[in-house]
Amino acid sequence: MLGPNTWIVLFLATRAALGCPNSQWLATGDDDCFLPLPPSMANVTADDALEICHDIEATSSLPEILDDEDQQMVHELSGGSNIWLGLRRSSSTSAWVWPSGKAAIFTKWANEQPVQGDENCVYMNFAQGAWYNSYCNSGSDTNIALCYVKWKEEMDKQ
Repeated sequence: MLGPNTWIVLFLATRAALGCPNSQWLATGDDDCFLPLPPSMANVTADDALEICHDIEATSSLPEILDDEDQQMVHELSGGSNIWLGLRRSSSTSAWVWPSGKAAIFTKWANEQPVQGDENCVYMNFAQGAWYNSYCNSGSDTNIALCYVKWKEEMDKQ
């Protein structure tokens, strides 16, 4: 006889297989799918993280955080490490936007963030859950990556 935890795991695996690109992705609410990358792919730049996610699934990006629930989910999935977010700006004077094109209305910037300059990518600091802007392709600015796709929207486009 299967225990209650086994049923939960089977339910989540079935849900992920039906609602995400494949069974390796974790399905959460609202058709969000996340793929934590293995430790061997940890400590990458924001640009490399985005490229890795695109290589795995062409429609994927880095996580979008639009509310407190998203913030909590990504924080939990970070596995205790700083994690790249999908929030970017094209220059130091442009607006912050998510990969979907949505404006950054909900934010969790740390004190005195974002800083001005060429730090056009954003990561979440695990210890505080606060956001910091950072360089997108500097080898000294590396964090873990979590691929993200809004799967139902992608399927509806096809």
